Amino acid sequence: MPGSRKESVNSEMTLSHDREDYIAIHSVADALACARKRLNGDDHLKPVIDFTNEYRDLADLCVTTLSAKTRKKIQDTAQLFKKRRGQLPYVVTRHQADSYRFLSWLYVSELGFRLVYNSAAKESVSHSPFVPVENAPMVAQKLYQQGYLSRIFFDRFHQCGSCGSTRLNVREECMTCRSANIEEEEIIHHFNCGWQGPESDYTQKRDLVCPKCNRHLTHYGSDYEKSGLVMHCHDCNDSHSAASVGFLCLDCNFHQDSESMKTITHYNYALNDKGLAYLMKSHDLSADPALPDSENTLQVKQLPLLIQQEIIGLRLGIAPSRNEGIHPFVLMEFSYSKAFELITLLGEKAFTRLRHRLHDNLRAIIREHDLFAQGSICDYLLLKETNKKTVLGEDSAFIERCQHEIDHDLGIIIRAFNPGELSYGE
Repeated sequence: MPGSRKESVNSEMTLSHDREDYIAIHSVADALACARKRLNGDDHLKPVIDFTNEYRDLADLCVTTLSAKTRKKIQDTAQLFKKRRGQLPYVVTRHQADSYRFLSWLYVSELGFRLVYNSAAKESVSHSPFVPVENAPMVAQKLYQQGYLSRIFFDRFHQCGSCGSTRLNVREECMTCRSANIEEEEIIHHFNCGWQGPESDYTQKRDLVCPKCNRHLTHYGSDYEKSGLVMHCHDCNDSHSAASVGFLCLDCNFHQDSESMKTITHYNYALNDKGLAYLMKSHDLSADPALPDSENTLQVKQLPLLIQQEIIGLRLGIAPSRNEGIHPFVLMEFSYSKAFELITLLGEKAFTRLRHRLHDNLRAIIREHDLFAQGSICDYLLLKETNKKTVLGEDSAFIERCQHEIDHDLGIIIRAFNPGELSYGE
């Protein structure tokens, strides 16, 4: 029928605009093909335009009917992507490493890495299927740890300790048997014999009869009173002043109480100034495609304020040491390669406790005039009048001291910097 939605959408095929500048989705098959293209090809920097309305929160543009206005939106979106592709160094747009593909996609799309709620997923969230890398949350977390992305809190979920699902029934339960078959009842106090119990214990058909002395209670105020509320379990017949909170996994039926639950936190990510500056640098395709997190440089202005102030004071007030090979200070940076893995396995609070245990170990190692400071991702030690060789010694032995009485391997990575190896932004 002329003017129908289907014909309007299909008429997109007749657009004079160059179809090579965007990827169109008209069906589920198109969406699957688009996801493959973005993962494996060079189309990860072209916009995805959804004509089905099925991917409206996940595509770069959603169009359900064609008009002069929506045609212009398509052309403007394609032109914007083309313009921003042209602003990137050519080698970056062709680089196949996940880090480069992800960062360049964030720059061109301007959308950021966004999550949406998804009740069909065990994690209760999902991201766009058109993200150009596999394991996108892990890639984003690593880039955030390296300082190339900003992180925005999305949501926090309780997680099953057996299968990892977040699809849980959160319910009030009996403290004794953990049944959810509980009911709030009023407590009846029989004045004559002193018995107190839930109203259901007194109920016999239409009458109230004391379960202790078998007397009928007929007059409120003179025979009995209602002295409060109680949670009464109809399965085990126990009563408690309050209910427990329990979690039942809807995927594997595993049961946990609130004290043993772990949580998982999800974040959205966006390209920050450091990530943009890195993208715009010259790159060599023959070089190692990993981002330069192992380069022996560090910006002082990115350190915790306490460390910054101490370094500035040391540079201004301390003359070079007369002892050969000794520096006014050595800065040590501690990062944790297994942070994402441990947060996924144990939850963020548990990982934070492990990290705090490491902090205790570090404070026990350092001297009184040395300085420790915690950063958002990395931790730092400022050691005075020493050198890297003395500090690190046998690297494996030092890491073992840091890991003392910590149950899980944090994947500690240590970088050490002499004063001349730091960037002061001057």
